[in-house]
Amino acid sequence: MKKNLWLTICLILAVFALGFVIWNMQRGPNQEASPPQQTNFSAVDSRGKEIIVDRKPQRIISLAPSNTEILFALGLDEEIVGVTDYCNYPPEKVAKKEKIGGFSTPNIEKIVSLNPDIVFATVGVQKQAVERLEELGIKIYVLEAETAESLLAEIEKVGRLTGKSQEVEKLIENLEKRINAIEAKVGNLSDDQKPKVFLEIWSDPIWTAPKRTLIYQVIEMAGARNAITIEGDWSQVNTVDPESVINANPDVILLSFEGGEPELIYKLPGWSAVSAVKNKKVFQIDPDIISRPSPRIIDALEQIAKILHPALF
Repeated sequence: MKKNLWLTICLILAVFALGFVIWNMQRGPNQEASPPQQTNFSAVDSRGKEIIVDRKPQRIISLAPSNTEILFALGLDEEIVGVTDYCNYPPEKVAKKEKIGGFSTPNIEKIVSLNPDIVFATVGVQKQAVERLEELGIKIYVLEAETAESLLAEIEKVGRLTGKSQEVEKLIENLEKRINAIEAKVGNLSDDQKPKVFLEIWSDPIWTAPKRTLIYQVIEMAGARNAITIEGDWSQVNTVDPESVINANPDVILLSFEGGEPELIYKLPGWSAVSAVKNKKVFQIDPDIISRPSPRIIDALEQIAKILHPALF
């Protein structure tokens, strides 16, 4: 009896083992277990407000060009249903999206009609629109980034909130790698090796970036010193008197506005003694890549670093 019992047990175990082998062969050597599905769609925005959505958002609206660039960089092409009139990148994709009005004048009725699961806004002039949309029961996530670190943190939270955890991990890894590559080349420069840079973001009147802004930090990250410092952020008056620029005597001038031609600076009365003018060190930078807190600001960082330190690149 005992012998028959052991034979029966062995036979059962053999059948299970054979079944496992067959299942494993059918599964295939290159098939891996699917990654766990994300179930938590929440993040704390720049206001300190926790935004929670019940499921992965299927209908997303962006109220700022920078937000639009972040969302497309995360692969949310299908989920984006509305962008502003000023969203222009990536051009072939934004052209196909519904327009919901201007940056400072979004059309509330149009936004509501698109039935978004979530809207991505920014600070400042959009405050009133944000409050109105929230009154109407629409989820709003507000982004703001004053440093490269806070930009990466915001991108990570947008990825988590939209169910793109894996995509955002790869995106941030790539951005950090590019930032570190610049740091490796310019990080050991002495102050004397860092040129004084004046970034002009508008010409009449002259505007530049205040100290507590991502643009100001990018100049320093590129291995330079800002020629003029305006304390505070964008809420401060950021106009600059031409005499202040002349007295600051920048080594390099970067023009970051539409129509910013170096020849215009070279012809300005009284500017001929400025080092940047005298040495023909006035350059154009695409205003979109330097002014928007999006992944493309790393493009601006790379371009500026190469302009300032060509020998290192």
